[in-house]
Amino acid sequence: MRGLPTFLALQAGWFACVLGAASGRPLVGVVVVALTSAAHLLRSDDRRGLTCTLGAAAVVGLVSDGSLALGGILVFPPQAALGWPVPIWMLALWVNFALAIDSLLTVSEPREGGRGRGAPGRAAGATLVTTALGAEHASPRRGPVPQVLKPTAVAFVQRPVVAALAGAAGGPLSYLAGARLGAVTLLPSEPISLAVVGLVWLLAMPLLVCVLPRVRAVVGRPQGSPLEATAPVAAATDGGAAR
Repeated sequence: MRGLPTFLALQAGWFACVLGAASGRPLVGVVVVALTSAAHLLRSDDRRGLTCTLGAAAVVGLVSDGSLALGGILVFPPQAALGWPVPIWMLALWVNFALAIDSLLTVSEPREGGRGRGAPGRAAGATLVTTALGAEHASPRRGPVPQVLKPTAVAFVQRPVVAALAGAAGGPLSYLAGARLGAVTLLPSEPISLAVVGLVWLLAMPLLVCVLPRVRAVVGRPQGSPLEATAPVAAATDGGAAR
């Protein structure tokens, strides 16, 4: 799944989870996210690594949203409260978001023959992601959505502060949208609860962007390790420097 289809599928996952929960059908979103995840896994050359990444994101969501729910910040209506301490559809949202992060990080990889001012810096950050996510992302992405998001992806990789600020701003907006649609209630008041949610996402976003790809790199290298693949390049570079 690439480009615009990926973007639309991830948006569909979010709306299916939130609207399904608000209408008393919390499993609808879980099924949609499961199908989207299956499509990503089928196209992946590193299924074990991607599975671990999605599982780790669900754990991060369980801890983050579980703390908010136990603290009385998030209150779920009876028709949406399937699971404890957070409903299963909320964990599906974290898996869906991890798929979005995976796609976003993928578009930051370098293209051959990149020119222009600042290209070496962007390539360095992109190489980190390409190495972390594995050889499946070695070919450049095509399509309008990745090209538009590429500068944002590189900024997330090179500057965790950017990812943290994006999480602090975007996380509360997502929860506010869910509250407006009737899937969750924010207590004791929206300003206070959104401030707490923003603090949680200030920490969660850099974790998802910077740590999870490294977890995937460690777990998902049964064949054709990306670190091994870069060894000949490093050797050639060292040989050229010696000359």
